[in-house]
Amino acid sequence: MRTDRSLSSVIAELTLRGLAQTEDEQQPVAHPITGFPTVRVGRRVDSEDVATLWDDE
Repeated sequence: MRTDRSLSSVIAELTLRGLAQTEDEQQPVAHPITGFPTVRVGRRVDSEDVATLWDDE
């Protein structure tokens, strides 16, 4: 069976399906632009946070 879907959209859909079957409280949702699965955990991390982490090492 052939469809006109991109490989990335198929991977995103299959990943969402697989993650939806987990017993974790956080259920993934598709990112509105990329379609890839996303999960919210805590707060958003920005470039300043990353720079701080790199400085600590």
